[in-house]
Amino acid sequence: MYDLPKPYLSYSAMALWQKDKEAYRRRYYLDEKPIETYATIFGKKVHEQFEQDDSVLGSETRFEVEIDKGLRLLGYIDSFNEADLSIIDFKTSHNQKTWTPVTVAKNKQLVFYSLLVQTQYGKFNRVATLKWYETRIKPGGIEYKGRVYETGNRELELTGRVEVFTRKIYKWEIEKLRKEVCQVAKEISKDYQLFKETI
Repeated sequence: MYDLPKPYLSYSAMALWQKDKEAYRRRYYLDEKPIETYATIFGKKVHEQFEQDDSVLGSETRFEVEIDKGLRLLGYIDSFNEADLSIIDFKTSHNQKTWTPVTVAKNKQLVFYSLLVQTQYGKFNRVATLKWYETRIKPGGIEYKGRVYETGNRELELTGRVEVFTRKIYKWEIEKLRKEVCQVAKEISKDYQLFKETI
């Protein structure tokens, strides 16, 4: 039996638990809102515009599936095409080393999304896509006597550079992640029960 602070487990919640348990507790047990930065605010705005991309054949789709008794997963796939079950995940960053063929091959989020699709449809598309949109800090500031002084207000903009990465998803990856998700959910459940006993 699972006892989670939310009625479902998302990929971001699972990743946060694995990376920083204290941060997970603050976010999900104490309901502390994460600090929004100029990068996260910009990322949200850009994601809203991605659906206008002519090369995108699907739209953002919400998945909520049960992978074990009492364990539901929640995910929002940036672009999902029901006709061929294809998945596209959008990413933004100004560091070109963030997304490479190697980092995409190691990316578990695409496997997580494939797990959602397989659970709901009984099958999945073996090729998943990640589209990286490069960003940069907008040049700006106040000009005074021919010199530009930074104002400290950082804003991002897209550079126009887009890279498309594809990777194959294998059944063994999905099954391995399914077990990992269940294990994480059990760890959180045990920890959350202890937390509730102390308050």
